[in-house]
Amino acid sequence: MKPNTLVLGFYDDAPPQDHFLTDPAFSEPVDSTREGGSPALSTLFPPPRAPGSPRALSPQDYVATVADALKMNKNVVLARASGALPPERLSRGSGGTSQLHHVDVWPLNLLRPRGGPGYVDVCGLFLLQMATILGMVPAWHSARLRIFLCLGPQEAPGAAEGRLRVLLSQLRIRAEVQEVVWGEGAEAGEPEAEEEGDFVNSRQGDTEAEALARSANALVRAQQGRGTGGGPGGPEGGDAEGPTTALTFLYLPRPPADPARYPRYLALLETLSRDLGPTLLVHGVTPVTCTDL
Repeated sequence: MKPNTLVLGFYDDAPPQDHFLTDPAFSEPVDSTREGGSPALSTLFPPPRAPGSPRALSPQDYVATVADALKMNKNVVLARASGALPPERLSRGSGGTSQLHHVDVWPLNLLRPRGGPGYVDVCGLFLLQMATILGMVPAWHSARLRIFLCLGPQEAPGAAEGRLRVLLSQLRIRAEVQEVVWGEGAEAGEPEAEEEGDFVNSRQGDTEAEALARSANALVRAQQGRGTGGGPGGPEGGDAEGPTTALTFLYLPRPPADPARYPRYLALLETLSRDLGPTLLVHGVTPVTCTDL
């Protein structure tokens, strides 16, 4: 086995933090009582960048790293605000009992206004696998998996949901499936297909692309706060005791082929994932499921 997934922190203005320093396993020397014991892992890596100091990577280099990883057939995960939710908060509520939280999965490209929004591709299946594995971790046992499907303007309710429920049954994934109306931007553009089929790689204008990203962000936030008794953006979003979204999985579109459009791509991702709380933007490149057995 060899590593096949690259995980990067999101390129935003959040203050850099080293969450490993709060874990004794990473901050204390190994076998320190013995002569020649291994040093603490924290001494082997440089400290986090100070707030306001120059970044090691430019936006261009950051997106180029994502693009290169995908060209090398590696899965890519961009983690935004993932340190805002310690895992122990999921296992017990204030009264010492199990507390319900949601893990929301959007296995469809929200920056793709057309081209079969009800179709879950290889990347979408990788998102489902990641969320399912997370639910196997003891600290996340109480989290309920929710999968959201977007209905196209002409798509009949129930069709895509039925196909997905059959697939989930075959993959033995227990999850709640919800269909939501595909909002503003769904009918934008010409009907012919594109190689990528999204605003990242299409020739649509910046204004239209930004509007679609804002609309998709509002759609995700609305579902985070729907029926939870709290606001969107995870458990930090409200004081209510009802279930809240602990983590959101989003489909990460491929970077554009033209490097000159990398900054635009990064700006769309920032708009798409803004104020969602802990979020993982994921792009999977290899099949991870099998229904032949």
